[in-house]
Amino acid sequence: MIKLLIVDDSRTARDRIALDVAGASDIILCGTAKDGPEGVRLAVEREPDVILMDLVMPGMDGCEATRAIMTRRPVPVIVMTSADGRDATKRAFESGAAEFFTKGQGAAALLETIRTMARVKVVGFHVHERVATMPERVRSRRASGRSSTPHGVVAPAGIVVVGASTGGPQALQVLLSNLRPDLPIAYVIVLHIAHGFLDSLTGWLKTTAGPTLKVAREGERFAAGVAYFAPDGTHLEITRAGTAALTDAPLRHGLRPAVDVLFESAAQTLGRRSLGLLMTGMGSDGARGLLAMHQAGAMTVTQDEASCVVYGMPKMAVSLGASRAALTPQAAAGAIAVWARQLPKETTPT
Repeated sequence: MIKLLIVDDSRTARDRIALDVAGASDIILCGTAKDGPEGVRLAVEREPDVILMDLVMPGMDGCEATRAIMTRRPVPVIVMTSADGRDATKRAFESGAAEFFTKGQGAAALLETIRTMARVKVVGFHVHERVATMPERVRSRRASGRSSTPHGVVAPAGIVVVGASTGGPQALQVLLSNLRPDLPIAYVIVLHIAHGFLDSLTGWLKTTAGPTLKVAREGERFAAGVAYFAPDGTHLEITRAGTAALTDAPLRHGLRPAVDVLFESAAQTLGRRSLGLLMTGMGSDGARGLLAMHQAGAMTVTQDEASCVVYGMPKMAVSLGASRAALTPQAAAGAIAVWARQLPKETTPT
C-alpha cells in the first residue's frame, strides 16, 4: 500500500486529489497539509511513501517545504504546478523534487505518477557533487550574444549521447556544469520529463552549463560546444550527415523520445566517434542502445549506483555488459574531456 501525503493551501485541490486517490485500491491517504510547515511536520510524523506538493503557497512555498523535508526525512516529492507556473520549477529541481506534474492532466495520469514515484528510493539530496560555476569569460560572451563556438560552422570531432530519467535534471546539472565549453564535441540528450517542462529545465541548466543548450530542430547540423535536447514527444536520431532527425515513430518502452532510439542511431552512424552515457532512471530504456554502442566500438559509461536517484536504467545496461565504466556525474564530465582530447581530428560528415 502506498501512503500519500498532500500539501496544498487550496482545500478544493486537496479534496479533489483525495477523491481521485479514494478510487485507487493500492494508495491510501495518510494526511493532508494546508501549508508548508504542516507538510514538513506530517512528512516526519506520518512517514509517507510519496508527497504531492503544491508549488505556490503563502509563507513557506513548495520549494522551501521540499528542501526542509529532504533534509529531515527524504521521500519522493511530486511538485504540482499550473501550466503557467513552469518557470518556477527550476527552484523545485534544486530543492530535491523527484518529479513534476501539471495540474489538470487527469486522475489516471496522477495515479500513475504516484505509483511510479513510490518505487523511487531517495536519500537526501541525490547528487552530492560540485556544480561548477560558469567561467566569467563564457558568461560574458553569452551576455553579449557571442557563442563560445560558431554554431553551424565547427563540426564536432565526436558526439556524446546522454540518456536520463528520474533524477536526471539534478544529475545533468552536475554533468553539464563541469564540462568545458571549448571541447571539440557535441552533446545529444534524451531526458524523460513531464510534457511541457523542457523549456523550464533548459532555462535552469543554462545558468551553469558549460556547453550552449538548445532543443534540437529537424535537419539541424550538430555543432561543437552545443548540447541538444530531444523535443517533447519526439524521437531524436543522429544521421550520417551529422544532423538531427526528429520522428514520431512508435513508442519504445512506452516512451517518446526514447533513449534507445538515440543510442542506436549513434551506434550506426558514429561508432568509435561516440560516447554513450546512461544516467539515473527507472526501467530499461537506453540499456540495449548502450549495448549496441559498445558493440560498435563506442566508449560507454553508466552513472554509478550511489549517485543515482533510481538505479534502474544504468543497472540494466551493466547487467547486459554494455558499460565500460560506472562514474558519478562529475567524474563522467572528466572522462568525457579525456575522451574528447583523444579523438582524431576528422569531423562529422558534411
